[in-house]
Amino acid sequence: KQLIAKKDDPSLQAEWMAAKRAAKEKLAAHVKEHMGIELDCDALFDVQFKRIHEYKRQLLNCFYIVHRYLMIKNASPSERAKFQKRACFIG
Repeated sequence: KQLIAKKDDPSLQAEWMAAKRAAKEKLAAHVKEHMGIELDCDALFDVQFKRIHEYKRQLLNCFYIVHRYLMIKNASPSERAKFQKRACFIG
């Protein structure tokens, strides 16, 4: 209840966004160092670290990633520019 009372507090929101940004930058640096892949920290990070079951939402998320990839691949350059940047991690 204490957090709900502060939901409209601009300083809390700024601190929250700064913490999220710092975590994204830390993950992006780790990926760059260990995998050589550079990530855009302005992109949405979709992170899933669980086992994938054939009947669970994790598998649906994998299907969505493939579907999204095919949609982007089949889109024209002007349509591609409209897609939200997204980095997907499954581990």
